[in-house]
Amino acid sequence: MVKEDAKRRQDRGLLAVIWMFWFAMYTYPAFFAPYLRSLNASPAEQGVIIGSYGFAQMMLRLPFGILSDRLGRRRIFVAAGLVASLISGFGLAFTTSLPLILLLRGLTGVSAAMWVQLTSLYFAGIDPERRADASGHISALQQFSTLTAMLIGSWLAERVSFPAAFALGGLAATAGLLLMLLERRRTPEEVKPAASATPAARISWAVVARVATDPMLFWSAVISLLMQLVQFATIQGFVPQLAADLGASPGDMGLLSALTGLSRALVSIWAGSFARRLGLRRTLVIAILLAAFCTALLPVMPNFAWLIVNQMLAALGVGLLLGLLLGLCVRDIEPQYRTSGMGFYQSVYAVGMVAGPVLTGWLAGRSTLAVAFRVIAVIALLTALLTAWKMPKETNAR
Repeated sequence: MVKEDAKRRQDRGLLAVIWMFWFAMYTYPAFFAPYLRSLNASPAEQGVIIGSYGFAQMMLRLPFGILSDRLGRRRIFVAAGLVASLISGFGLAFTTSLPLILLLRGLTGVSAAMWVQLTSLYFAGIDPERRADASGHISALQQFSTLTAMLIGSWLAERVSFPAAFALGGLAATAGLLLMLLERRRTPEEVKPAASATPAARISWAVVARVATDPMLFWSAVISLLMQLVQFATIQGFVPQLAADLGASPGDMGLLSALTGLSRALVSIWAGSFARRLGLRRTLVIAILLAAFCTALLPVMPNFAWLIVNQMLAALGVGLLLGLLLGLCVRDIEPQYRTSGMGFYQSVYAVGMVAGPVLTGWLAGRSTLAVAFRVIAVIALLTALLTAWKMPKETNAR
């Protein structure tokens, strides 16, 4: 009984770290583009700064995953990620220099790259039969943490100041780091690196190269890349700027981001049910077409209320697609190689996090934001065609 109580306390401690981990990164993205514009950043500069979050993940997820597996350590990587988030939050609160903001936003991506290590650390103390439930718990916790951060951060930006919202992220990262230092559980990986996994189960460049040839993994990653491009060009990128042009306050932008996040999270719960009823390929194509249609309508939004409706519908499409592809990507990969397959998948789709805001910012600078949104809608339509061509038609998707 004493041992079980201690285990529950350890689980709660890591769940609190997970909450702070995501909260620290999401106190300001809802209004970040309008904030950068207030600092006289050009659309291209805004795109590069916003995209640096994805660039850091794209470059670091696999190398850090490989290094973590070889060392048999997770905790040090999670702590490093929280330190990066801490520096980013407080740094943004005390600077208006665009080059420094670029660096500090990139540090947030460094923190996000450590998510795999944090989940591995949590699952190491969970019984195998409880891991499915635990996965649902931390996924829900992640969603509610980011939604809360967006609402509180945007409220602070409107009622106090932008630096206050940035500093809130720094404070959350500090709290997470302290909790991490207080949480003394040593996982099996950290006690004896070779005991918890065979060499084939660990991430390595050779294994990644091997699993990348799997058609389902490869095309799932490419389609996810393109939809992350759409998402980070719109709600995670320049839709807040459009909202500001329609008269929205920072608090309104936080509400917009929270509602779209909630819409995306809820539809992912029923993604498998939709796929079974409609067929996998048809469900994926419908989801992409919905996002494409909403993106094409962005330039003609008459007011902020209609923008909320538009983005909640778009989020249904994005959430449905990404929720399905997350499970499909490693479906045909042998169990001992799935960690490497997921590392490849996440590294590839992070390219879209960079390309979306960079491309949109460049197009907006050369023309207008309306033209940029129309180009992104065309990319989404082409993604629907690619999906119809490459994804299986099966109706019994799990």
